[in-house]
Amino acid sequence: MSNRKQEDEFTRVEKRRAYENNYALLVRDFPTVAAFQKIPHYMCESCRFISKSKADFRIDHVYPIARGGTRNRVTKDVNVTLRQAQMPGASVAEIDRAIQLLFQVGNNAAVLCFECNSKKSALLYVPDDCGYAYTRHVEDLNPVHRQDGPPRPSPRY
Repeated sequence: MSNRKQEDEFTRVEKRRAYENNYALLVRDFPTVAAFQKIPHYMCESCRFISKSKADFRIDHVYPIARGGTRNRVTKDVNVTLRQAQMPGASVAEIDRAIQLLFQVGNNAAVLCFECNSKKSALLYVPDDCGYAYTRHVEDLNPVHRQDGPPRPSPRY
């Protein structure tokens, strides 16, 4: 990692775009939840904990810079294409184009809850059974977790 603090690893614009994309995915995944339509909520991309407080989340590199990950900057037109492909009714061609763009630009950002982010650190993955969905399940606004309880641990092979 460079001399920059972790919270400075992404520009304000990159953070805003990551949160906007995360919110768009949340609305797509839960289109019938009225609260998600009115007030922005965010979801950890690992444990799927949902909260309306950005303070619960961090933007992290999917592939850590310490291990050779990129700081690729995503331009506005690429961001628009990616968001359109996530909208309900997106065509197969739009989705294919978005996937192709992700490979080209190397979008290397993920929204993670604070716990998943701290456990991941410089690893290439978030360890099993960690995250706010497990430790703060009472505060979790994920409708699936509220109905079925906290997520179940992944089976070991």
